[in-house]
Amino acid sequence: MLNIDKVSILSEATLNRQPVSPNTKLNLLIGTILGLMLGLGISFILKLLDKTVK
Repeated sequence: MLNIDKVSILSEATLNRQPVSPNTKLNLLIGTILGLMLGLGISFILKLLDKTVK
């Protein structure tokens, strides 16, 4: 067991009115941009690797 005798409050806690995390708008923007880049990259790679005669 801990024997704690001398405890003092240095400062009062303050409540944040805005949530710190997660930032949903930023996460949605980053996910959209990365998804588009990944989709375009995969489509270009598949186009380059396609060896069929058209």
